[in-house]
Amino acid sequence: MNETVKMRRDKAAAEGKGFFGKWKAQMQGFNTYTDWYKDKTPDQALGETPGNYALDNSAIRNIKVNEDSNDEGGMDLYYIEISTPTGKLNFKTQYDPRKLLQTAYGGA
Repeated sequence: MNETVKMRRDKAAAEGKGFFGKWKAQMQGFNTYTDWYKDKTPDQALGETPGNYALDNSAIRNIKVNEDSNDEGGMDLYYIEISTPTGKLNFKTQYDPRKLLQTAYGGA
C-alpha cells in the first residue's frame, strides 16, 4: 500500500500538482492499493507477508456486511463477517463490498 501511495504522490508531483493535488492523489492511493494485486498469482500474494493465509471457499458458511454511515459527511465504514467452521473472521473497509461479494459468491 505504501508503494502505491508513494507512486501516486510522485506522479502528481511530476504533473506539476501542488500540495492539495498531491494530497488528493496520495489519499486516492489508499483506495487503489488493491490494484497492486491484480497481476499477482494467489501464491505470490500469500508469500508476500509472513502469516498470510488462504481461506478455501468451501469453508465459508455465511458472509454478513453491516454498514456504519456517518451522517455528518464523514466516511462510511463497512464491517464484513465471514463465518467458517472454525470461527468468524471480521474485516473493516471504507468501500462497499456488497457488489464484489455478490459477483464472487452470487448472493452475499
